[in-house]
Order: sequence, then C-alpha cells, then structure tokens
Amino acid sequence: MKSYCVPFILFATEALPLSNRIISMLDNCVSKAMAKIFSLTHGDNILSVRQLVNLPRLTEIIEKRKQKFMDRLLQLDYFTVILNVHTANPFL
Repeated sequence: MKSYCVPFILFATEALPLSNRIISMLDNCVSKAMAKIFSLTHGDNILSVRQLVNLPRLTEIIEKRKQKFMDRLLQLDYFTVILNVHTANPFL
C-alpha cells in the first residue's frame, strides 16, 4: 500500500494547489483500500489499522511533501533569481 498505491495517489501533489475536498477524496480512496484489504467496516477500525501500519492522513503526508519540495526549490540558485525577477515584474 505505502510503496505502490500512496506514491501513485500523491504524484505531483506537492506542486499543485489542492483543496481540502480533493485531499479528503484522495484520503477516502486510501481508507477504502485499507478497508477492503483488511475486511473492515467501521471507520474507527480503519483508523486503527492505518496507525498500526504507520499510514497517517494524507493531509500530513502532503504537507511534509510540500515543505520538502519548497525547501529544495529555494536551495536552487537559479530559482531565487527567477523568483526575484518575477516579483519585480509580475506581468512577465
């Protein structure tokens, strides 16, 4: 689940502006998959299994990915130059 499905679901989420509704829909996909894999029917059981397999809510994962993406982006010399040029002239 964590090595195949989650990376597929989260592809490029760090670079996209996602609404809470979309993130919730993606998280629901993960929860439904967990429910089917472990034959669970109750929401609390799904959350417990997600905790046991160390699979947090996607909001947490996406926030970490966005932070890592921005940290790496800001470390690039040419990105700060582009950012400064765009800030000076937003109509480019």
